Amino acid sequence: MDSIIHSLPEVFVKGEKPICKIHGSTIIYDMSQLIKVKNIDNIYSALGEIPGVDYQDGNFMLAGMNATVVIDGKVSSLSSDDYAALLKSIPASRIASVEVSYNALPTMHVRGTVINIKTKKHNSEHSSIEGEINVLYSQSHDAAFREGSSLLYRNKKFTVDFIYSNKNGENYTVTNEHSKHFLNGEYKDVQSEEIMKSKSFSHLFRFDSKYTFTTDHELEIAYQCGYSKSRNRYNISGNILGNMNSSKYSWLHDFRIDYTIPFGLTAGAEMTYYNIPERQLLNSSLSSDSIHYRVYNKQRLNIWKFYMDQEMEVNDNVEIFSGLNYRTSINHSGQDYLEGTLVLNKYPESTYTRQREDEFNAYIGASMKLNEKINLDASISANYFHNPMWKEWHLYPLLNITYHPASSHTILFALETNRNYPDYWDMTDFISYSHGGYNEIVGNPNLKPSDDYHTQLVYLFKNKYQFTTWYNYTSNYFIQMPYQLHNRLTIRYQNQNIDFQQQCGIQIYIPLTWTEWLDSYFTIMGVYVNEKASQFYDIPFNRDITWGMIRMSNDIKLSSHMSLSITGKIRTKSIQAIYNLPASGNLDICANIKLAKNKLSGKIFCNDILQTSSINPRITYGNQNLKMKFACYRTFGLSLVYKFGGYKEEERKKVDTTRFKK
Repeated sequence: MDSIIHSLPEVFVKGEKPICKIHGSTIIYDMSQLIKVKNIDNIYSALGEIPGVDYQDGNFMLAGMNATVVIDGKVSSLSSDDYAALLKSIPASRIASVEVSYNALPTMHVRGTVINIKTKKHNSEHSSIEGEINVLYSQSHDAAFREGSSLLYRNKKFTVDFIYSNKNGENYTVTNEHSKHFLNGEYKDVQSEEIMKSKSFSHLFRFDSKYTFTTDHELEIAYQCGYSKSRNRYNISGNILGNMNSSKYSWLHDFRIDYTIPFGLTAGAEMTYYNIPERQLLNSSLSSDSIHYRVYNKQRLNIWKFYMDQEMEVNDNVEIFSGLNYRTSINHSGQDYLEGTLVLNKYPESTYTRQREDEFNAYIGASMKLNEKINLDASISANYFHNPMWKEWHLYPLLNITYHPASSHTILFALETNRNYPDYWDMTDFISYSHGGYNEIVGNPNLKPSDDYHTQLVYLFKNKYQFTTWYNYTSNYFIQMPYQLHNRLTIRYQNQNIDFQQQCGIQIYIPLTWTEWLDSYFTIMGVYVNEKASQFYDIPFNRDITWGMIRMSNDIKLSSHMSLSITGKIRTKSIQAIYNLPASGNLDICANIKLAKNKLSGKIFCNDILQTSSINPRITYGNQNLKMKFACYRTFGLSLVYKFGGYKEEERKKVDTTRFKK
């Protein structure tokens, strides 16, 4: 018998863990699978590994649409820059999972696509304390540094989380403009180069505490503060001669409290204070015109938000949800012109605005399991919005259908409407200047909100391969557009409404495992865009284009402690209003290493190796002719992360239950 047993080969069962699972209309991604090889040290970077997610203009994009990022279902009033700084300061090790909702339920207090980061919970009876210290050095034209630390204490009922990060460094950019400006019946050639040098630093501190009374009975208090300072120097040469110095400060305070009660009721409040004064000193000359611009810009925001949500389970197949939320804000903005200001032989007057906004939202809906294959979400939200320009009610219906035709196949269908409001500063009548005063940035108090209608279809195969298609129509779409004025040598930049923007697209995500040491991920996207403006100065437009993007990521496992990641992206030419956007792409490489029982990790990276990621827009439409070129630098960097603490239970011999009845 021994000889027979010893001669039998060993039997290995190999399996592949899915990267996601479906719960209702939500896709839940296992981030440990997505970042298992990559040495990712913060949540912001980890989100880039979610299938279909991309960065564009400082926003997260998913299937061609802006996505809102939240933590544990809590929507923040922070600006996109401040929220990005927060995400970069939270260690990736805190992520339990990430939930993606292409059509978020109103319980999230935000409409559209939502990426919800679920943080790890502490279920042990024992207390633990753990933390991280991280440093980052990056070098493009100039050097930048980021240092951070986090400390987390947890026991069965109480959790306290401290996070601090500091960022400082210098920046250098070069912008070239070649403008053929149609002025008084003839074209004038304007060529200029602007060199910008800046120094900046910022601090961010966050405190978050939770107390769990019993199951589903929790009190959470969070506070975040931030301070930043930057100084910029501009030198302009060519047909425009000038220089500008600017300094900007910002202060942020955000306080939030949330309370959850076991019978499905959640209530909370958030207060945000933001202050950003800025001083600009500009002296320039262009042709016979001169500008001596000395201004003190300021914006101060006070935002309060209150909410209450109720979820009730009727039976195993039906859940009803309802809620109320109210947000009010006061915007104090102004431009104080200092002594000596002279713009085109005129002395501008200082201006100030105080604007209050109130928004109230009430909703009711249900999630239903119709049978073993079909789940349905349906809701209706009533929204009231009031400010000095608008006073209006709107209804927002929502429909999600999840269909499981077979165990390996899932189809998600989403249909929604939404309304987007312009930024506070964009709705003022303030004027600021760039590029030696040749570029004039003007606010627009007549800017209208846009209405968005969106439908989407997602197909998942084996919870691994993903195919997404969508159609989006936005009326009163607003966007900043330039125009070369015909009565003076000035390019005016202003946010304006156009008739509509519509787009339809398809996105395919394919992960491939070639060998035990090589994994690849492909994202392929094709989009058709059409934008129309029946009124835009003397050049109305109706433009469309089909563009595509291919992204490939390769993770190479060199050993149990070392790996290499190579990522590349190519995007074809596109349009934006009257802009023509040429093709672009990037190639990044990153080497990862883990030491000291994975407590110490480091990475060396080089981004944009070929220096091709910059998009240099061009305008050749009607009588408008403008070319811009932005300097592009490859970035080298090094980061180190050290983890410490953490309670681990002693290993105990387990009872052999392999033959017990399950």
